[in-house]
Order: sequence, then C-alpha cells, then structure tokens
Amino acid sequence: MDNLDKLSPSGFETSSENAHQQEFAVAVQQFAAGHLDQAAELCRRILGNTPEHCQALHMLSLVLAAQGRIAEGLTCIERAVRLEPQHPVLHVAHGRILLLASHYEAAIAAFERALGADPANPEALHCLALCLQRLGRLQAAEAAARKALQLRPAAPDLLDNLGVILMQGGDMEAARGCFERALTYADTHPGALANLALLHEQNNNLEAAEKLAQTGLAVRPDA
Repeated sequence: MDNLDKLSPSGFETSSENAHQQEFAVAVQQFAAGHLDQAAELCRRILGNTPEHCQALHMLSLVLAAQGRIAEGLTCIERAVRLEPQHPVLHVAHGRILLLASHYEAAIAAFERALGADPANPEALHCLALCLQRLGRLQAAEAAARKALQLRPAAPDLLDNLGVILMQGGDMEAARGCFERALTYADTHPGALANLALLHEQNNNLEAAEKLAQTGLAVRPDA
C-alpha cells in the first residue's frame, strides 16, 4: 500500500492584493475542504477573465485529477507549465497527475525537471521514489526516498513510502522500523498501519496484525 492518493493544494500563493487573488484564496480553501466543484467553478471564473492565470490553471488541474478527469487535468497543468516553465511546483503537479495515469516514465521526467529547478524539493523526491518503485527500480527508488527523508525526517508519508520500497526489496526488518517510526509521528497513519499489519501477518503474528487492521478500519471505515 502506498500513499499517492492525496493531491495537495500546497505551493499556492494566496495574497489578497487584487480581486482575483482573493477569489483564488477562496478556491484554495474550498479545495482543501474537499469542495471540488466549488473550487473548479472559482478557477474557471478567474480563467474566464484572465486565461493565463497560472495558479488557477494549477489548481484546476488538481481538481480535475481528483475528480478522475485525468486528461483534462493534464491539459490544464501543461498550459501552466508552458507559462512558467521554471516553477518546480508546477512540474511536481504535472508529474503527480501523470503518475495517477500510470505514465511512469513521463512522470519521472516531470519530477526530474522539478528537481533541476529545486534539488532539495522533498515532494519531487518522494514522488520520484514512488514512480521508480512502481517500475521495479528499487535501488534508485530507495535512494530518492532516503533523500526526501533527509529533508523531512519526521514525515510519516515519507517513512511509509521508504518502508514499502524496503518491504518490496525483501528487507522486512528495516521496513518494519520505517512503519513503526511513521506511527510515532502519526499513530493513525493508514498506510503505515496497513503495511505493518501485513508484515505481522506474514510473520504469523496474527493477533498483532488484527489489532493494527482494526485500528486502520477505525481510521478509514470505508477501506
């Protein structure tokens, strides 16, 4: 189990120096609250008046991707990248949508462009590791995941990601350490709970596995 699922509104600037930025700030709030239709409507309204509003294109691309409209999301983020090709946040967003579409090589190229502009971008490194892991390039995936962790050593998502890579590579003890560390920072982290439960099940420690699984279900009853 990995943690690609979240498309985050991080990286947006929401200064209120004009009406469009005030409207955009509301769109960010709507997206963060999960109100995707309202966020999309606000972005389209901004783009109707300012077609090259890069932030609105970026936001709309993530909204569309979260709604499963991947092709439309890619069209929006590619427009944004053309407008600001040196902006690492846009390349990360482009890569994440490509990753959702399982276009792994293209996603890797997007994350590498982000790292070319910002070599210490932990999200780009984290997502690059996910891509490489999906392609079975475990050594390179582990290296990228460890670089991301050096930048954010207390990030449970990054610890869980490294644990998945180590588990896939057969280093179960190191993987368990990653999941346990993730849970020290976020004791209800669904990925770390599920992955640690899986390790216990594989070791025939069924009581511990069941306890972790029940905790995970309490956190995400729809899982």
